[in-house]
Amino acid sequence: MPNTFQLAGYARTDLMLAYQAGPWKTQLNILNLFNRRYYTGGSASNFNYTLSPGRPLSAQVTVSRQFGT
Repeated sequence: MPNTFQLAGYARTDLMLAYQAGPWKTQLNILNLFNRRYYTGGSASNFNYTLSPGRPLSAQVTVSRQFGT
């Protein structure tokens, strides 16, 4: 029966480190630090059930510079 499936709750741990020197800032984001498997949603129709998995362990680095005052 469509629309009767319930996904389990989840908790995800992210980490952010930043360093600023003068106008320059470097930031590291680590997403899903413990590489937990989780699902953010899904859909169901006539015998076509899909789940949307969450993002696995990943990292993002940002370097920025501030101009002006």
